[in-house]
Amino acid sequence: MASLSNTLHYSAPDFSPSQLSNCTLNLKIAAWELIAVIVDEQNAVVALLQFPFSDQQPWQEQVINLLNTNNILSFKNWNAVNVVTCSKHFALIPDKIFNPDLLDQYQRLLFQPLVGERIAYTKHTNGYVNVFGLDAALEEWVDRFYNNTINYFHQTSGLIETVSNTVFADPVNLSVHIEPDYVVVIVKNGPALRFCNLYYTKADTDVAYFTLLVMKELGMKPETDTVTVFGNTDAEATTFKTLYRYIRNIKFGSKPTFLQFGADFDQVVAPYRHSDIYGVHLCGK
Repeated sequence: MASLSNTLHYSAPDFSPSQLSNCTLNLKIAAWELIAVIVDEQNAVVALLQFPFSDQQPWQEQVINLLNTNNILSFKNWNAVNVVTCSKHFALIPDKIFNPDLLDQYQRLLFQPLVGERIAYTKHTNGYVNVFGLDAALEEWVDRFYNNTINYFHQTSGLIETVSNTVFADPVNLSVHIEPDYVVVIVKNGPALRFCNLYYTKADTDVAYFTLLVMKELGMKPETDTVTVFGNTDAEATTFKTLYRYIRNIKFGSKPTFLQFGADFDQVVAPYRHSDIYGVHLCGK
């Protein structure tokens, strides 16, 4: 088994593997990384593990290897397990018109899932249902591995929950969540979700392009409106610098208030990272 010191990116001073049965495992599984955020019964983040994947082996095999060999992830009897999937295929449907018997029709009309994906869905408290692609073989394996009923959520569900529970200075606010090859753009108007979409990115300028495109379509002004940045970036990244060139009121997001964090957390983990996983913990409540 991998040792604790080799796998923990952050741990609370009093964290011990002996307390895992009272904790929730929030697991983000993507093609480029696996991240685990462990939250105790007091909604405190007690540990965060992060594993980048190699491109020399299928990412699904690397997930299975980690769950089998890591001395924390291999624990089977959690209080709850929430899994974040990063499929690029999803759609938000108003709850009032959603019919689970029509999933196949939604899929044909809205997106084409990848080979091996099945159609899944989760309901939001804000009046929407998130319909998304889920790797069927990996789902089956994870379901067998843990002695829990597994809750599966699309990444955008976690992002929406985090943004919906964040207090912004302006009534209309735009957030971007940056990943290695795509960006999620979310716009809130007061408490209401106004816009959410995912855009593929290749060049460093693509995030700025799609952000400005959404602002233009929604009548927002890059000279005055604020953009909040979350995700896989930093102040030195070309992506962020390009955004700043066109949008003057730009800032990094902060940790959510619905979770508790140790005083030393920001010294180890950037506060604008992992907002999708934090939000999924709230989805699973």
